[in-house]
Amino acid sequence: EMAVVGPGDLFGEMALIRDEARVASAGAVEASRIFRLVDSDLRAIVERNAELGAHLKRLAQRRLYG
Repeated sequence: EMAVVGPGDLFGEMALIRDEARVASAGAVEASRIFRLVDSDLRAIVERNAELGAHLKRLAQRRLYG
């Protein structure tokens, strides 16, 4: 399945949430700035920002359950 994401969208976050290796690939159709966030960095950020953690939880639930 292919998804097209736009400015501000996330991809690959389910690998962090599920603690699994990322198995899909990604490509850009125009010049893009991509940020890589590793598990330890995400955990530290969420520990400092509970609101962000709640937002990521809701996002994950939507991706998992529709």
